[in-house]
Amino acid sequence: MALTCLHLAAKMTEEDEVIPHISDLITQSSANCTTDDLVRMERLILNKLEWNVNLPTPRSEERRVGKECRSRW
Repeated sequence: MALTCLHLAAKMTEEDEVIPHISDLITQSSANCTTDDLVRMERLILNKLEWNVNLPTPRSEERRVGKECRSRW
């Protein structure tokens, strides 16, 4: 699961040309899984998150903190 999350994070934050291929990640990490396993796990994670994988921005953090503060009053 950690390797899948790492790959998802790289896809969200890195430029296209520097995202490692899944098979390279598996080889470099010596993970005991296949490319299909990682793709399946990626789909499972994204479905559980309902594909809500936006990068945090200062504005989104401001909204989150504001909601938390309002809920405490």
